[in-house]
Amino acid sequence: MTDTANTNESYTNQLAAMQSALENLGTNVFMADRDLNLIYINKKANVTLKAIENDIREAFGVGVDQLLGMNIDSFHVNPDMQRKLLNNPSNLPHRADIQLGDLILDLNVNPVYDESGEYIGAVVNWEDITAKKKAEAETEKVNEMMRQLPLNVMLCDSELNLMYMNETSHRTLKSIESQLPVRVDDMIGMNIDSFHKKPETQRGILGDPRKNLPYKAEIVIGGEDVELQADGVWDSNGDFVGCMATWSIITEQKKMERDQNEAQEREQAAAADLQNKVEQLLVVAQAAGNGDLTSDIPFTGDDSMGQLADGFGSMINNISNVLGEVNSGSNQIDSGAQQIASASQQLSEGAAQQAASLEQISSSLEETSSMTTQNAENAKQAAGLSEESQISANKGQTEMEEMSKAMDEIKSSSNEISKIIKVIDEIAFQTNLLALNAAVEAARAGEAGKGFAVVAEEVRNLAQRSAEAAKNTSSMIEESTKRADNGVSISVRVGEALEEIVSSTNKVNTLLAEIASASSEQSEGIDQINQGVSELDKVTQSNAGNSEQLASAAEQTASQVATLRDLISRFQLKDGEDNGNLRRPTMTSAAPAPRSAAPASRSVSKPVSVGTGGDPLPMGNDDFASF
Repeated sequence: MTDTANTNESYTNQLAAMQSALENLGTNVFMADRDLNLIYINKKANVTLKAIENDIREAFGVGVDQLLGMNIDSFHVNPDMQRKLLNNPSNLPHRADIQLGDLILDLNVNPVYDESGEYIGAVVNWEDITAKKKAEAETEKVNEMMRQLPLNVMLCDSELNLMYMNETSHRTLKSIESQLPVRVDDMIGMNIDSFHKKPETQRGILGDPRKNLPYKAEIVIGGEDVELQADGVWDSNGDFVGCMATWSIITEQKKMERDQNEAQEREQAAAADLQNKVEQLLVVAQAAGNGDLTSDIPFTGDDSMGQLADGFGSMINNISNVLGEVNSGSNQIDSGAQQIASASQQLSEGAAQQAASLEQISSSLEETSSMTTQNAENAKQAAGLSEESQISANKGQTEMEEMSKAMDEIKSSSNEISKIIKVIDEIAFQTNLLALNAAVEAARAGEAGKGFAVVAEEVRNLAQRSAEAAKNTSSMIEESTKRADNGVSISVRVGEALEEIVSSTNKVNTLLAEIASASSEQSEGIDQINQGVSELDKVTQSNAGNSEQLASAAEQTASQVATLRDLISRFQLKDGEDNGNLRRPTMTSAAPAPRSAAPASRSVSKPVSVGTGGDPLPMGNDDFASF
């Protein structure tokens, strides 16, 4: 008996200790019995639930103090799934994340057995992982952004083990994989020392990241030029946790720089050669400007300057030839000047005769213009009268159309009245029948119906008179309708006749307008002819004066020929070209003072030197020779 009591006391003490441990456990704990009724909530869970009580009320409609004793079916949209899971302890332990409003809870469900090993319920420990899930989502977002970044990015840890490369790096390395000592897919996890001929160089740089990072260098991987930048990665405490390298292949860019440098050197050499040739051309040009056309261009070629030199030489030769031809043509000009003077005298006499003829023509044209103007005015007046006739015809046509419409309305009204008369006739016929029936009935009634028979007879007489009046009225309406139809036909014919009048008047108006327009155009044409004759008279008078001036100009031309000879004699022409004395003109006149033409100065621009850019980025001591 005493042993049993001691055993019970020990069991009670153990149970109390276990309950105390659960109560003070730093984890949220629920316990449900075999029927899934909530039978225990520890202190930590109660405090946590109090903090999110508003979410619990919004989700389940109860407070924290009401949860104990509730069945967990109340907390699930699909209770059958939870019951199927928890009724079979072989499904436990079970872990799941659930959504409670804006909160995310991590649940861990374990079975509870009694001393005999029978499944008696379940215990649930849980925690709020909302912040953790948000942090994981943000981390995943950053990882996704890094993965899709259009830059080559690689990460290594503090021990310089390669731990990450984004898709762009993987894709770029794949394009040069044939030049690499390892497969791109095997690089993750490798130490970067494997990629360097002198690992101590890189370790010396990365060994002091605060001092040396960020670090830029240009290196060679296989046959490709690569621009590399290394940056340090620090945790929230400021401790160095690794290195991030961004890089790009600049082989084409370097090739372009080399090509640009070579092109610049070629341009400088071409500019010096151009300067030399320009100076040689200037010597020849200055000699030509001083009158010496005997110098030759000292160079030729197929390039632009060679073609310019050939063209410049041809120009000097052509000028020399032209001057010789001008010298030869001066005598011919002198002879021509004498012939012009004689022709000018004859032209002056002919101009005087032409002026007299033009005066007679002008007088005749003025008379014709006056007659044409009068015709145009008469045509305009006739057109005005025709337009008034057209307006009257249009008005008559409109009135006939209105009359035709009125006749149609009268005809329509007559038809309606005829229909009404027919109805009255039918009513009279029916009334007559009724009166006849009433008389028969009155006869049957004997003495008692005599008075009624008299009334029926009168009604019958009235019905007969109404029928006869309706018949007469109908006949008169039919006659009126026929006359209205005849009036409509007449108005239609009159309208058609007026329409023909309007059409004919329109044609007359058109013809009169054309006559008036033609007369106006003729008048304007005659005015223009008058103006032309006046202008011709002025030109004739001007020709007479010009012929006199032309004779004077011929004398001046002879004098200028002499001056031209003096100008040509200043040039030194090549052998075989004649610049001898001109024959003196026979006509004498005061020669104008000779004009001196200063040669236009030409400036030659110096070639522009193209400065080179700064020195390229220093190459790293280690050129990744192992690649």
